Amino acid sequence: MDQALYDHLGGRDAITTVVGGLYSRLLDDEEIAPAFAGIDLTRLRQVLATIGPLRNEFVHGAAV
Repeated sequence: MDQALYDHLGGRDAITTVVGGLYSRLLDDEEIAPAFAGIDLTRLRQVLATIGPLRNEFVHGAAV
């Protein structure tokens, strides 16, 4: 994700909120929830919330 887009979307706080809402809905779904059994959702949320800056760091050498 482009850093400008990441920032435009509200940065880490906003994306963390969106990702949290997504996982809440997924885990409430009886058919989808089993796919997340045994997965560290806290870690997964953190990774998804920071993927924009991390991608920039690895791809472009930008500071996070």
